[in-house]
Amino acid sequence: MYVLYRTAPLRSTCSQLLPSSSDSGRYNIEGATSNIWCTVLNMNGSNDRGSLLEGFHIEPTTVEQTIALRHAVLWPHKPESHVRLPEDDSGYHFGAFVSSCDAPIAVISVFKEPLPPVIDSEQDEASISEAKPPFEAGRFRKFACDSVYQGHGVGTALLRHVFSAARDQLGCCVLWCDARLSTSNWYERRGMQIFGPVFTKSGVGYIRMKATL
Repeated sequence: MYVLYRTAPLRSTCSQLLPSSSDSGRYNIEGATSNIWCTVLNMNGSNDRGSLLEGFHIEPTTVEQTIALRHAVLWPHKPESHVRLPEDDSGYHFGAFVSSCDAPIAVISVFKEPLPPVIDSEQDEASISEAKPPFEAGRFRKFACDSVYQGHGVGTALLRHVFSAARDQLGCCVLWCDARLSTSNWYERRGMQIFGPVFTKSGVGYIRMKATL
């Protein structure tokens, strides 16, 4: 199944986020659920869900276009600079869009980054450094979905799209993330597995999760 999207920026604006242009192209959303696909095709506005996701599509975007949503969803009480990563300029950024708004309704960023070893208290530093996996790995970060669109399959479609992109375009065999503990069950239901201990960042509990691609 393929989603075709516009080759020029949309003209409408979204009151909560700043609009900007985006790249054009065509991508295969492998594994997207039948429910979300039916919603994408339901353009007649006959129900609230179909109307909400009218024109839904996924495409590459710029890091600048991810910042506002990252900030609003993930760290609203921190300065906006908190969600700008030093490695953003070398990352691959994707957004989910609807026809009624220039700004993305969900965003995710992918980086080529080795799978971190699981640190055992009995291991020494030398054994850990020698345990680097002999395959390409990627990491996704700053995965955020506008609260208005949560629960409609948008995040699932975007995550599965990134699984495919990391495998087919970046040559990754595994994709991992630092998941908030509050979302770990959501990731498990989508095929990801926990590895490593619980840790905290900025007072929030996290656990590392991975998926074999």
